[in-house]
Amino acid sequence: MKFPLLVTLCTSLLLVNCVAKSEVELTYEEQSYVFDKAEYHYDGDYPEDLPIENAFTHTGFYLTWLAENDLLSDETTTYHRDRIVQLSKRNISPVKLYEVGDGSLIGEILSVQGCKFSIGYFEFETGSYLQDYVATFPDLPSVYHVEPTWENYDKIKPVIDQRYREWRDSQ
Repeated sequence: MKFPLLVTLCTSLLLVNCVAKSEVELTYEEQSYVFDKAEYHYDGDYPEDLPIENAFTHTGFYLTWLAENDLLSDETTTYHRDRIVQLSKRNISPVKLYEVGDGSLIGEILSVQGCKFSIGYFEFETGSYLQDYVATFPDLPSVYHVEPTWENYDKIKPVIDQRYREWRDSQ
């Protein structure tokens, strides 16, 4: 027995649901939310013996993870398309996207899902990213002593992957 009307109705409901989800936008507060700026670090209590690039590392790794997981806004992805391709091929430093983005991680450069996840996970006061980062690199004097290499990125990546799965499953 065929149910063409039921199939059409279900398909239509799925399409409406997808359109409704894609039209969700960030609030002004979410768009303007400043997660981190590299200058907060190198203008503060930053080790004098380290290159400034290391101030970009912890957030640069996170931004690279967001790019790899398609959690940047369409505008950001379009504007940085060439750099994102270079990141995916590992032809540039895993912190380069953060460096060329003026060392700022703000809500407007993220997709809705990327921003919502970051508010819960990356936010320094209430999230657990920084604790995960320190636990991933436990034998260093500070978070700034982590070198911005792909090898180090590969150490934190599975931790963020797991946190993202947990967050997504809780939604």
